[in-house]
Amino acid sequence: MFLNRLSLREKQTFISLAFNGAKINGIVTEEELQMIEEYCREMEIVLYDSANIKSVDEVIAIFSLSDNDVKNIVILELLGLMYADG
Repeated sequence: MFLNRLSLREKQTFISLAFNGAKINGIVTEEELQMIEEYCREMEIVLYDSANIKSVDEVIAIFSLSDNDVKNIVILELLGLMYADG
């Protein structure tokens, strides 16, 4: 809903964060993958290859430079993903 406000670098980093969040419980469900694909469509970026996924430390370093509005958007959207698989 708000992800289109992110810069290209923040969008790519958000997808890395989403993939890392989806696999945190050891299982990436179809619902989570569909939601990540929807994020990519919303942000008008291509779905990342898993080889391009940034580490959590890289994600933190990048988003630490973002303003609070971006951080709030990221948290809000990531919470939606965490609940995608129930």
